[in-house]
Amino acid sequence: MNTKDRIIEATFLLSLEYGYNNVSIKQIKNKCNIAASSIYHHFENKDEILSYLVDKYIMSIIDYERDHTKDLDVSLMKKLEINFYYAIGIDLLNNKKPLIIEGNHINTKKYYLMFTGIYHQNPEYRNLFSEAIEDILNFFKELIEEGKDKKEIREDINSEKMSLFIYSNMRGTIEIWLNSDYEPETLIDSNLELIEKILQ
Repeated sequence: MNTKDRIIEATFLLSLEYGYNNVSIKQIKNKCNIAASSIYHHFENKDEILSYLVDKYIMSIIDYERDHTKDLDVSLMKKLEINFYYAIGIDLLNNKKPLIIEGNHINTKKYYLMFTGIYHQNPEYRNLFSEAIEDILNFFKELIEEGKDKKEIREDINSEKMSLFIYSNMRGTIEIWLNSDYEPETLIDSNLELIEKILQ
């Protein structure tokens, strides 16, 4: 891994623990075991690291999620189940192992809390979050269209509206899971059951 990637990864891991705005350049250099001048060689300031961090660690999750499921020879509902579980950090295709990013086991609750903090405290980067949401919605639209082509679901389903509905359910699942004692399986099963009834 090159120095630039090491800096981004270190910032990400430190931000999971302390929140991005609480991480200092000193902590980053210590984590990487490099001089501060090496950081400034690659990045003008800490905020420039943030744009790389958001792009890499949000978009990489979405790209992996898409690549992880798009070519599976399973039903639409199974693909949605895999994606709902993946959204809370459980990899159904890998014996329910926790999410791994760049070789690091990730606490998904910390991941969401970190990015929620970044979203609220750094509004200049909200466009990256909007792009991520659009990518997810487009991915769900593709899955729905594929389901219609395979005659798994009703042909009159509006793909755009249904992708919004599915994503809203997924986000709701995440929010309740983050802020309650509900088991994720209960939340996911309830939402998928409702989605399946609508699709049929």
